[in-house]
Amino acid sequence: MNLTNLFNEQLIFFVESEKKENTIKEIVRDLKKMKIIKKEDKILKKIFEREQLGSTGIGKGIAIPHCKVKDIKKSIVAIGISRKGVDFNSNDHNLTHLIVLVISPIDKPTQHLQILASAAHLAKKVFPIINKLINLKTKTEVYKFLRELEQDNG
Repeated sequence: MNLTNLFNEQLIFFVESEKKENTIKEIVRDLKKMKIIKKEDKILKKIFEREQLGSTGIGKGIAIPHCKVKDIKKSIVAIGISRKGVDFNSNDHNLTHLIVLVISPIDKPTQHLQILASAAHLAKKVFPIINKLINLKTKTEVYKFLRELEQDNG
């Protein structure tokens, strides 16, 4: 599964907050403004419940906050880029610069896991060149960069 097939340039956000909770709220609020989601509070509650189980900051500058909810028909993937870095309480204590936010229908757990696996796989490719990612200026540049990385078999 190619993660970049699940989002487009419009679902890439340059986030300003340096705090995990505010960064997640920023992305979810933008999804609501775009009418991609309806129940912002419910989704935030689910994401924060998941964060209570353990940080979704997987380290090396990457976090994959996620949740499953009843009220959506297909999975949503949104990308947050933080130039300053966000403290996601990662095990390696590095700041997070790439946030892959995943919201999936509750009745599609296998697809949810496949998306998380694809996000983790892409994250491994991003880490060595994360500085290049955070210096990109436009959503188009970010999308092309991630797509090329994902399609590179190396």
